Amino acid sequence: MASFEGLAPFQDAQFVTANTNPPVPGRRSADASAHLPLWKKWSQQIAQRHGRKRAMAAYYPYLLAYRIGFWRKFERIDWPRVKRLVFVCMGNICRSPYAEAVAAGFRGPVISAGLRPMSGGSANPDAIRNAKRRGVDLTGHSVRSIDDLDIGPEDLIIGMEPWQARRLKHIGRVRNSQAQITLLGLWGGRPEPYIADPYGCGDSYFQTCYARIDAGVAGILEQVGDGSVPIGGVPESRSNRKVLRAKRSRRR
Repeated sequence: MASFEGLAPFQDAQFVTANTNPPVPGRRSADASAHLPLWKKWSQQIAQRHGRKRAMAAYYPYLLAYRIGFWRKFERIDWPRVKRLVFVCMGNICRSPYAEAVAAGFRGPVISAGLRPMSGGSANPDAIRNAKRRGVDLTGHSVRSIDDLDIGPEDLIIGMEPWQARRLKHIGRVRNSQAQITLLGLWGGRPEPYIADPYGCGDSYFQTCYARIDAGVAGILEQVGDGSVPIGGVPESRSNRKVLRAKRSRRR
């Protein structure tokens, strides 16, 4: 039977945003959230972990589907064939540009694109600000459409959500190219097939989303032999490398 973690606040350092405000003399230092109503705490935890309730409602069914065997086909990758990484999300303004930037140390080309982009746009301002907090610069990003790319058999196309992977498989030029398709969240230390769109969400979920992207990119670079590349400006920890290597040996 599948097991799921609750919605308790994250214990992983990558998901926790430290409170950098200095204590105020004479003011009680107890956590203000301890006095919030239960429904308010619940809402805050949903906002941090999933961004919005709709995303939470999608996250767990996708996770259950993965646990019982769906999406495993997106783990069957011929890694020696991979010469270019193509990160894809919906609008190419939040998730895929960040993934492209943090994977820039890959031995081959890295690019990102959107399935439904707004032509001529740039990265979302909230995405730029939150990426900067992680040492990543998105200010020079220009939006691209997957339709503008020449796709070939040496490409690994990496989606953020299962529907995106399915959509890519039904795009004729992608299907005919023999490019491989996977989901970024399957390659982190904890497989998560669904990385929800942070567009319109608060900074806490942007940081959660980008931490998940960091983990997924680290896992993919580990698979292709570039696992020592720093992710998000911070080198991988030894413990994370051990997790990723264990996952790789299980998949063989």
